[in-house]
Amino acid sequence: MHLNRVLPPFHTPKIEEAIRELYSNYTWFPLQNAVDNQEQRAVVDNWHTAHTTVFENTLLFSVMNIILIAVCTTLPIPGGIIVPSFKIGAGFGRFYGEGMAYLFPHGLMARFNRTEYPILAGTYALVGSAAFAGANTGAMSSAVIAFEMTGQITHLMPVIVATLVATITARYFGPAIYDSLIILKNLPYLPPILPSTSAGHQIFVEDFCEKRLFYVWRKCTYRHLQEMLVAKQKLRFFPFVRSPKSMILLGTIERSELQFLLDSHLNELQIVPEQSQSKNELQNRSETMGLKFTVNTIHEEEEEDVSYSQEKKSAKEKTKKSEREKLLDVQVDFSSCPIDPAPFQLTEGTSLIKAHNLFSLLGLQMTFVTALGSLVGVISLKEVCEITLNGLFVIYFLSVAWKSN
Repeated sequence: MHLNRVLPPFHTPKIEEAIRELYSNYTWFPLQNAVDNQEQRAVVDNWHTAHTTVFENTLLFSVMNIILIAVCTTLPIPGGIIVPSFKIGAGFGRFYGEGMAYLFPHGLMARFNRTEYPILAGTYALVGSAAFAGANTGAMSSAVIAFEMTGQITHLMPVIVATLVATITARYFGPAIYDSLIILKNLPYLPPILPSTSAGHQIFVEDFCEKRLFYVWRKCTYRHLQEMLVAKQKLRFFPFVRSPKSMILLGTIERSELQFLLDSHLNELQIVPEQSQSKNELQNRSETMGLKFTVNTIHEEEEEDVSYSQEKKSAKEKTKKSEREKLLDVQVDFSSCPIDPAPFQLTEGTSLIKAHNLFSLLGLQMTFVTALGSLVGVISLKEVCEITLNGLFVIYFLSVAWKSN
């Protein structure tokens, strides 16, 4: 493998130099005692000492980089993951390649007298870096990056096969590094499900949907509207059904529209003519109290004014409260309220695999569950994540299997 082409610059010269040396197209172990080429001598001297060989140094290099990268990714500062992944994979690949060259100094096909194909540890470093980066990030694009770094596609098949196998194998053990960071930061995350998972086809949305519903209907009162808005302050829209008995889903109404209906109803119908009347009474009373010939003292007038104002205030509050209670018992008029007539909904027999695909492809946050047009529940992204990630997936599968038996 020829790497005469200059590699693209990385963030620091040390990383570029390390990857360049790990990708070198000659084996280090046979050359660590006698090297005629000064450039090769300088590279080999960097990876062995008087007490250690290239095996210990390459293995220690990879292990220490894993520990350092694990610590650096947890710090609240921006940092890269892809380039360090290539460096760690190149170290492991170089270690494996040097071991293969030591065990088979004349190549793998020496028994067939094909000694013209010696083992190049740099090839193993290239394949290892692409495979490790693909397993770490969960993306096949690491193979393309490896080809761009070397400027050739001589080892196309081993790089692609190793990256594919490493990516698929890593998915069985846990999520990728970026998905893990999302989970640790409690960000919205939908873990993947393999379509071949049999349990995903035996679990339906009716098994894990939320059946405690908050909805509005044609003849609901403003009191129900107020209680619902107070109870569910985070919901952005509410289902609109025909009646609580039939539960036929007619559409959805946004929270802002329902709040506007409630506020406009309470503000427009609250007519308080007592304010002007109380002002006139207070003015007449002040004029009467201000006559020249009065028998009341100053303290008596102040006490009488205070008691009078308190009585009027309490009476006014009672009146407002009674008027508000009457207004809240009025039926809501939805004629001027915009209603979405086609909300996204799933039938109760929709499998978990289909629901997961819809949430993933369409970016849904919440959807309704219906049975013959009647609203029976609602599922959100949170429920789908919990049943997929937190073990509820297995619990439901076992419960369904137990019921079937």
